[in-house]
Amino acid sequence: LVNSHEYGALNERIARLFRRIFATWMAREEGYTPDCITILYQILAEMMRLQKTPTSHLKKIQPSINKIHQSFLDENLSIDELASLSGMKSSYFNRLFVEHYGIPPKKYIIALKINYACELLRLGQYSITQVADLCGFANIYFFSRQFKEHMGITPTRFAKECKSSK
Repeated sequence: LVNSHEYGALNERIARLFRRIFATWMAREEGYTPDCITILYQILAEMMRLQKTPTSHLKKIQPSINKIHQSFLDENLSIDELASLSGMKSSYFNRLFVEHYGIPPKKYIIALKINYACELLRLGQYSITQVADLCGFANIYFFSRQFKEHMGITPTRFAKECKSSK
């Protein structure tokens, strides 16, 4: 079995691999396709390691996870509300969440918002400010900082690269 410290490290390695495959794909340098396939296999191997973790804690927080996936764009979604959905205090909920996902619930919610922002930016129909607003970010600067932290590039550059690859 994988302990919670190892679990967090696995999740971080997977996140790094996803950033690497994205950067490799977007750069489209010679040999990028086999490089992406290699990285994809590394991601799958890491994910298989994650499946060996116990799921009893996941069952405890499942109502909260469902709520996150339904309402991650809601600016009023709070950790206290999520914890109460699972019948526990915030500190215990946070601990179980980190144990399972390797990151705190707030960071998980931000990651969902950033993924949604990527989809909106790929459409090319919204400005960066509109995307930030649609994704529940009250501040364009916070959105841009979070986007760059998660994706490795600014939302403006991401939108330009999506536009040029069409």
